[in-house]
Amino acid sequence: MAQINDYTGKTTAADTDEYILQEISGGLTKKITRANLVKPERDDITALQNNPSLPYGYLQGLNISNGTDTDHQIDIATGRCKDSTGVQDIISDSVITIDIEDLGVNGLDVGTVAADTWYYPWLIYNPTTDTEAGLLSLNATSPTLPSGYTYFRKVRGAVLTDSSSNILGFTQNDNHFIFNTRIRNLNLSTQSTSKTNFSISTPDSLTVVGLFAWSARDGASSYVNVFGANQADRTPAQDNSDVICESGNSGNGELTRIAENAILSYRANRTTMDNLSIWTLGFIDNAEL
Repeated sequence: MAQINDYTGKTTAADTDEYILQEISGGLTKKITRANLVKPERDDITALQNNPSLPYGYLQGLNISNGTDTDHQIDIATGRCKDSTGVQDIISDSVITIDIEDLGVNGLDVGTVAADTWYYPWLIYNPTTDTEAGLLSLNATSPTLPSGYTYFRKVRGAVLTDSSSNILGFTQNDNHFIFNTRIRNLNLSTQSTSKTNFSISTPDSLTVVGLFAWSARDGASSYVNVFGANQADRTPAQDNSDVICESGNSGNGELTRIAENAILSYRANRTTMDNLSIWTLGFIDNAEL
């Protein structure tokens, strides 16, 4: 173990010009002169202690929720983060409200709101005016910034509009995002016995853990497998299935899958189940932002 003496107090001319740093484990003695000793100023140390720079990738708080106008607004809670380049601290001390019907600062970055579309929330910062604001963007990696705003950071999650271009209700708990009302994505009375894609209600530009519910009904024994991103095909059978519906009964349950590009796949053992339904409950956003 190395022993390093504290030389920051050696500030007068009477101090010796040479100090000794002894590395006990190796028995090495090295001379350090005043010329090559970097001595931090006390004011600099105090400033760093009172206002330390955030580490790269840091994000605390900044959860999103439906705003007062639940159809058109979301709120970004207070919090702090490092910007996407790892250069600038962004500290938001008050709730920021973004209105999807507005354009620019605290609105959409470009265009007008569209139906059945995912939008990604951003915290942005103007260093000239020392102002934090929010944006919603179709782009999950780089929004179009308003004039003067040069730093940005995506916050967790995404919001989805319905067929009337209104924001769907949701709740965020840490990195979990749960719809207020589950969304049915599959509702079949005729199924495929080969692996078949279907669309789901998870963000289209993020890879997330999707949260799903299923129900099945049939007069015969039916089995279905549900596949996430990059999952290998499996033949559905009684002891090897995600969805099991024994003869004359109905079944229901929940499952999670890695969802990429808002797509899952399914494969059934029969084509004539009475019904197979799958709903999206929400998603888990584990992305490094």
